[in-house]
Amino acid sequence: MDKEILDIYSDYLLSSFSYTTATGLSGLLEGSLSHDQITRFLSTKASTSADLWLLVKPFVRQVQSPTAVLIFDDSQMTKNEYYRQMVANCVHNQLEFTYILNDSWYASAENMVFVKNDMNKHFVMPLKDNRKIALTAEDKKQGHYIRVNTVIPEPNSVRRIYLEGVEFALLLARQVFTNEDGSTAVLYLVTSDMTLKYEDITTLYQKRWKVEEYHKSLKQNASLCKSPTSTVVTQTNHFFFSFVCFYQT
Repeated sequence: MDKEILDIYSDYLLSSFSYTTATGLSGLLEGSLSHDQITRFLSTKASTSADLWLLVKPFVRQVQSPTAVLIFDDSQMTKNEYYRQMVANCVHNQLEFTYILNDSWYASAENMVFVKNDMNKHFVMPLKDNRKIALTAEDKKQGHYIRVNTVIPEPNSVRRIYLEGVEFALLLARQVFTNEDGSTAVLYLVTSDMTLKYEDITTLYQKRWKVEEYHKSLKQNASLCKSPTSTVVTQTNHFFFSFVCFYQT
């Protein structure tokens, strides 16, 4: 990968307010980098997650912490299999973190078991209202489950519960919050870390909002959606360079 062109193209994505094209960049550079050079740079080889890791690894090592959280949201491929693949890659790359945060799309029993048993990590995840839980180990053994939205723990407290399909116990926190329009909503959060208190669970999960800021920044600051490229390779590389822009800002 040509590091000089990478830096130039990344700066172009960050400074662009409209579509990002090879012709547009070449014009800004007044011919010092030709349209053909930029096109070849984008179309020669599709960049991969391994390439991205090599670029961002030095920065990640500077800011990583054993108490960090790993936040997941969907952007490509199928959800749950890709989720487990990404978690495994992060652990393989020795990324330091303690908790994994994600939305209810990833709160499957299989993912919970994978995170805790296979990856030896903890999680904080929200449950949809209709998820089935047991209030005691005996209820779980007998198959006596109730909907999670029928459980109302004491305010600012946690309750030990058993989720269908998960062999280990979880802590449940019921968080009530007010929306901007004045309406109220309820969030049912579960964690595999049985040492956490209500405030710990809700504070940890609040950090998941950072992934929304990430998506917004990719679109508004890194020109993610502004490339009119038409081939799989060039579009993939454009996305790749948008990700590079995000970590550089």
